[in-house]
Amino acid sequence: MEDSDLDTDSPTDRNAGNVSGADPRPAADMADATASASPAQGTFTALAAAAAASPSSAAPAGNWLTAEEQLLWRRWLKVGTRIQANLARQMLRDNGISIADYEVLVNLSESPGQRMRIAALADKLQWDRSRLSHQITRMRKRNLVDREMCDSDGRGAFIVLTPAGLAATVAAAPGHVDTVRRLFVDRLSPTQARDLSSILECLIAQFENAD
Repeated sequence: MEDSDLDTDSPTDRNAGNVSGADPRPAADMADATASASPAQGTFTALAAAAAASPSSAAPAGNWLTAEEQLLWRRWLKVGTRIQANLARQMLRDNGISIADYEVLVNLSESPGQRMRIAALADKLQWDRSRLSHQITRMRKRNLVDREMCDSDGRGAFIVLTPAGLAATVAAAPGHVDTVRRLFVDRLSPTQARDLSSILECLIAQFENAD
């Protein structure tokens, strides 16, 4: 996929409003604030306005986002969705593996002994155990990973990177890094990159403290 594809709307972007909200001020007061917003935002602006105008209406009450907050959130969703879609296409096209395969392989390759307990791997990937179990089953069939019982307690199991899995990781990494650089890193100035990294670090710390 070419870089220009990052600037076009997709069904995913149009549906992103399912997790968004708009300012509950009357529509007339929102006209200037939403003039530069995407057409999809109108749905939630109208919904919020209806809720404010008629509390007993079918429109749900909520802590609606302002037009500026909504635009920020939708831009965040769009960037993340576009980058992930491009990375997935590049990985499958050039290496014949999915981006999910690659995430598992990279995490195993970076772990001591190139192995991880399944619970630790699920936590690292932020996947539920069922999803990871199905993923590992598919990857074992292609000899990318294997499963070994833990000798120390006889209960837990390790997911182990196989030689074929390591070879796939090494082969896929250069193209993946080039795509990350082209779609993300090289689009930011050094100052922008530092500022964004600082913001993300703050958010991650808050998530971890909440856990």
